[in-house]
Amino acid sequence: MRRRPVYRHEGFRQLAEHFSQEMLRRDPLTATWLGEHQYDGLLPEVGAEAVEKEIAFYRAMRDRFNALPERELSLDERLDRAVMLHLCEQTLFLQEDLRRWRLGSDLAMTIGNSLFLLFVRDFAPLAQRMESIISRLKAVPMYLMAGRTLFQDVPPLWGELFLESAARLPDLLDAIATAIKGQVPAPLQQDYANAAAGARKALEQFQTWFRHAIMPKAHGDWALGSGPFQALLQVRRLGFMPSELRDLGDTCLRRAQDRLDQMAHRLVGSSSRTRPETRQEAFTRIRSKRPPTFEHALEAYRDAVARSRAFVEMTKFATLPEEETLEIVETPSYMAHLIPFAAYLSPERTARPQKGIYLVTRHPGADLSRHNYADISNTSVHEGYPGHHLQLSMANLHPSRLRVFASSVELSEGWALYCEEAMKQRGFEATEENLFVQTADECWRAARVLLDVNLHQKTWTFDQGLQFLIEQTQMDETAARAELHRYTMTPGYPLSYLVGKHLLQTLKEDLHREFAGDFTDREFHDLVLGEGSLPLFLGREFYPQMLREILKAGPARQGS
Repeated sequence: MRRRPVYRHEGFRQLAEHFSQEMLRRDPLTATWLGEHQYDGLLPEVGAEAVEKEIAFYRAMRDRFNALPERELSLDERLDRAVMLHLCEQTLFLQEDLRRWRLGSDLAMTIGNSLFLLFVRDFAPLAQRMESIISRLKAVPMYLMAGRTLFQDVPPLWGELFLESAARLPDLLDAIATAIKGQVPAPLQQDYANAAAGARKALEQFQTWFRHAIMPKAHGDWALGSGPFQALLQVRRLGFMPSELRDLGDTCLRRAQDRLDQMAHRLVGSSSRTRPETRQEAFTRIRSKRPPTFEHALEAYRDAVARSRAFVEMTKFATLPEEETLEIVETPSYMAHLIPFAAYLSPERTARPQKGIYLVTRHPGADLSRHNYADISNTSVHEGYPGHHLQLSMANLHPSRLRVFASSVELSEGWALYCEEAMKQRGFEATEENLFVQTADECWRAARVLLDVNLHQKTWTFDQGLQFLIEQTQMDETAARAELHRYTMTPGYPLSYLVGKHLLQTLKEDLHREFAGDFTDREFHDLVLGEGSLPLFLGREFYPQMLREILKAGPARQGS
């Protein structure tokens, strides 16, 4: 069941159009991501001057959205206005107040993402997409030169990551060169080879400059500190203080570990082993049940995605869009050092069908233990159905020009984690081994809360956090280190999984109490999916009004 949004205010329409067009113009990578292809041949503006322009833009947009006459706006226009004000507030906090941009940026990763999206998405003939790839490659030398002004206070750890990304990016260039052989005209292949050679040279020069000019004086601190971290929570409006987050993480971790130990005992049987030994034996047994090769693992992921989608449809967990598909591919090597397991790339906003991309990472040394069948099942619920792919595909169908810029991680990650548990409760592949893996992942998400809080408040060092993550998740050190690297760059993101799930569950319970028999789980799921990645404090404010509209309108006026 989906609402029919109402947009009617001319002043709002004009401002929404201006904001959208400016966002696309300023950031061609975002434009490509959303499926707006007029900027496919360009790279984003970069450098200290570009940051100052961005700050001025968000200040102006904040003032203009604030100036809209709220009483004259429809419910959907008021919500979009609130979303934009929240986006401006968060961006200005990070860029202007905290000045996080001075710590540097992974320029090579941005370049790689800009090429990979054009290459992997089949929105146009390959030759046409290659023209844009070549244009972006030609822009790499200027982009890397302009970006040098960002590296003002680089943390040593980040510096190593930036260099690793730059060293890995040629792998993507080689992969594209191999893939286009015989697929595009020879002159175009040569143009690509020339542009790639120029980009490689610029990357080598950038790495040399970075090693000698930046790394010797790299003394920046990636951790926010206690005051700024608390301020971040307030800007996010999650409703938690750091101490409350610690309590939530501790409580959820302890409960999940108790359940994990009980299941481990049932899986392994009675013995003289200690609890940690029994848990380790259970992990070993489950991880031994895995595909024989990585290629077989990719097929197992495809099968798991198909099963979970069929279950969502059969049980009416939520409404599926008419046109959508999910493709499973190997994570490109240039991204693998920051994606130890799996990740998801959402479809273009206007694409039909809505085609998402599910990335699966090949582990070093052909280790397939984390691609065991139970993990594959649970991860595919999180990344695919009814997790990220369904949520972001449905969000793309919303007619608002602004809602697509809403990127609440507590909703998107909280929803995917909520789905892991909700699908098991409804009986989807709820074997003892699958439940064990799902509970182990709960431990991981609870551990993320504690890591996020303690790392960025400087209660723990990186090495202390690494040891904690390994102990709590049985993760190998390489994967755990990659996870922690990402946490250092994204304060507030790791805690969003468990916090988002908690906020969603609390909100659902409150709506059930308010609307009683008029409200079902499926209606809640459809509402969350249909309204996009809203910050959940706005969901709490606007969802009840939307539900009242739906119930008042009745079936005749509800969207399909």
